[in-house]
Amino acid sequence: LTDYPDAAKSKLRDLYLGALFLGLTGLTKYTGVLFGLGLFAYLVMTPRLRPLFRNPNLYSAALIAIGLQLPILIFNWQTGFASFQFHLSGRHPEGWLSRINVDAIIEFVVVSVLMIGPFLVPAFVKFLMAKPETRFEQTAKGLAIPVFWISSLLFLGISFFDRVWWWWNLLAYVLLMPFAAKYMGQRILFYGHVTLGAALHLFLLISSSVVPLLMVWGMADPVRSQLYGWDQLQAPIAEARETYRPNFIATMSSEVAGVVGFAIDDPDVTALTPILNQFDYWFDPKAHDGHSAIVVIKDNSGLDFVATQFATIREIAVIPVERFGVMLGTFRLYHATGYLAPVNP
Repeated sequence: LTDYPDAAKSKLRDLYLGALFLGLTGLTKYTGVLFGLGLFAYLVMTPRLRPLFRNPNLYSAALIAIGLQLPILIFNWQTGFASFQFHLSGRHPEGWLSRINVDAIIEFVVVSVLMIGPFLVPAFVKFLMAKPETRFEQTAKGLAIPVFWISSLLFLGISFFDRVWWWWNLLAYVLLMPFAAKYMGQRILFYGHVTLGAALHLFLLISSSVVPLLMVWGMADPVRSQLYGWDQLQAPIAEARETYRPNFIATMSSEVAGVVGFAIDDPDVTALTPILNQFDYWFDPKAHDGHSAIVVIKDNSGLDFVATQFATIREIAVIPVERFGVMLGTFRLYHATGYLAPVNP
């Protein structure tokens, strides 16, 4: 894009490499499609680049980027568009589009500014307002603007109705970051960013590996509290397996299933939940009809539903998770018998 049309032929390699990496981006995370939309918008808005729409190489490159999504498309075709439905409806509460969620809007905006860096905001604005000094900077700015707005407005719109995690919108800042240092200089913005960044990273490092600091201060931290206690599960689950000889290991949520599966190095751990999740595609209920299980419950969440899936269920172990006198949660092990496979899973 920078050299077109001056060296169009010599840059075909870069075009196809760009298509390859854009395709891999989309294969890694669905938001990669927003970069593709931003690229399309930039080509439409830029007179210098519009002749590219007459170049067959552009369409060949687009086919490469789209073709790399075949694993996603095939999976969705085979499963009734499962992951698309999950993102569009399944992960949201019922009737989520019918009411405005002011808390979610504020949280998304405030946390995004805090975690990306409030001292970067003036640098971003300066970059977007300044006259580009080189063709490279002009191209980067031209592409950064539609990518930023397409991504940010999409997630801002979703945040009007439901919670949006700040990192979903990271794509919006990819093309702004390389120029931030140039436009923030070496004074208050630079040192403010470094100081705040170091403090936040220290906070996250301690909270993720020593003790969740929010919980030390009496607040909830459902994200980082899940990082603790998995190593305490290994011995009790091994003992329960030896004693009860279960047919399978289950949990009450996909998050806990991931933790337990990692803790005991068992890819067959599953999640029994009323909400469709990836474990439903790995677990065959009919093949386990009437079987017994060891069920891991975190903080009694989901126990009522899990209990309806078995003929009997009995608590056999309690595993409190504590760090420096701060209670982070409790794992409970249950021996369940007579799994009742649903007729229409």
